[in-house]
Amino acid sequence: MEIRCSKCSHVGEAALDVKGADVALVCENCGFRNKLDMPQSAEAPATKPSQPLPTRAPNPAQIERQEFEEEAFRRLLPSPGNGPRCLKCYELLELDQDHCMRCGLNIEESRKFAPGQAPWDRPPAGREDAWDEADLMWRRLKEDWGEERFDDFAQTIRRLEAWEFASRKLRSHLVENPDDELAKGFLREIAAGLQSRVMVAKAQAQASAAQFSDATEKVRRVLLWVVSGMWAVIIVLILVYYFG
Repeated sequence: MEIRCSKCSHVGEAALDVKGADVALVCENCGFRNKLDMPQSAEAPATKPSQPLPTRAPNPAQIERQEFEEEAFRRLLPSPGNGPRCLKCYELLELDQDHCMRCGLNIEESRKFAPGQAPWDRPPAGREDAWDEADLMWRRLKEDWGEERFDDFAQTIRRLEAWEFASRKLRSHLVENPDDELAKGFLREIAAGLQSRVMVAKAQAQASAAQFSDATEKVRRVLLWVVSGMWAVIIVLILVYYFG
C-alpha cells in the first residue's frame, strides 16, 4: 500500500512487516519501519501468589476481536435442518427462494451446471496446482476420517492458503455431520485468520488516514502563512498609497 513515511516524508509503496505483535509498514525510500497501532490483548499484572488478581475492566479491542471471530465462525457454519441447499455455500434454502440468502447465488441458474463444472467448483486462475493438491488431501481425508488425516489436510490448507476451498468442503461435511469437532475447530481457525486479516487492513487504513491528516494539517498551515503574508503586503500597499 502507499503511505507517507513518518521519517523521510517519502510517499510510495510500503511493504508489510509483521514480527509477532509488532506490525509495521517499511518505507521503500529509507527503510524506516512505520509502526502500526495494533490493538493488543490486555494481560493481568504479575502479583504475588498469595494475593488475589485484581479485577480489570474488559479490553474493548479484545472484546471486538472476540465478537468478530464468533460472528465469522457462526456465519461459516451451515444452518441446521433438512431440505434443499445452495450448491455453492450449502446454506439451507426455503422452497420458494430464487436466490441464496447467504451468497446470492441464482438457484435456477445454478442447476444448469453439471457436477464439478460450476464456476465455484473450479480453481481461481493461477491456483490450479494448489487446488488439485488440496482436493487430493480432501478426498484422502474423506476415505478415512480421523485426526491424523485431518491434520494432514489442515497443514496442506495452511501451506497453500486455500481457505475458501477448505471452508466450502468443511461446510458440506458439517451438513451431514453437524457435531464433528475436527471440522468445526478448523472452521474456527479460518474465522480467526479472517479476523486477523481484517484487523491488519483496519490498522493500515488508520495509519494511512493519520498520515493523510498530518499532511493536510501541514498544507493548511502553509496556506495560512501564505494568506497572512498576502494580506500583510496588501495592507502595506494601502498604507503607502494613502499615507506615503
